Amino acid sequence: MFWDGALILFKNSRQSILSLSTAEAEIGALTTLVKYVSGFEQILKTLNYILQKVALYCDNNAAIKQAREGASWRTRHYIIRAEFLRKIFSRSLYKVSRIDTSENPADVLTKFLSPEKHVKA
Repeated sequence: MFWDGALILFKNSRQSILSLSTAEAEIGALTTLVKYVSGFEQILKTLNYILQKVALYCDNNAAIKQAREGASWRTRHYIIRAEFLRKIFSRSLYKVSRIDTSENPADVLTKFLSPEKHVKA
């Protein structure tokens, strides 16, 4: 999580559930991120600072679509997480956007990259 361009939270761990697709894994990661951002939002409220807009980025088109529109019969095994995200994103505070994999700073810690991409990040 970045705040004004500075990294303030980083978590790297195995997900607690077994994902059957990358979209499901991204839905799980987005759900965890929203929980952390909501907690951070509460801390800021105690300091009398109100967030205007929170931008969340994901590099998986299927996960973004399911988070915005809800899950379908084919994704019923993680429908609760997708519906949670749909309700959160329907509020105007949170906005999920696509980020290209080549621009994703999280990839440095999750994928094998060339030395040039590590320097760029």
